[in-house]
Amino acid sequence: MALPFANMSVHARDLRWFRSNVVIQYQRSHRDAIPILRLGHHMITGSQVRMARAALKLSVRDLAAAASVSPNTVTRIEADGTSNAATLAAVQRALEEAGVEFIPENGGGPGVRLKPGNIGA
Repeated sequence: MALPFANMSVHARDLRWFRSNVVIQYQRSHRDAIPILRLGHHMITGSQVRMARAALKLSVRDLAAAASVSPNTVTRIEADGTSNAATLAAVQRALEEAGVEFIPENGGGPGVRLKPGNIGA
């Protein structure tokens, strides 16, 4: 039995789109790491990054160091400039580890809140 996608060819533009719009995260199960694909359009916004950074009282340089990206990248993300989905995920992960929760757009717009133990940080 042939797989339905076995004869498909992959173009460079498709790979570029995939790399810039899909983030592969790994969820640990009791045995193995399970890959989870997330589309970039469900990612955080530049306004959320600015709000989160302000709530945590982090400078651009502090956030850049925590996310292992350059300060220019953080500034570009905050200005809603272009960004690789993996880079955006690294910034999101750094802010979440620092104590922020991202609220998805659920009718009231996307937002940010501090995790319970970080109020008054």
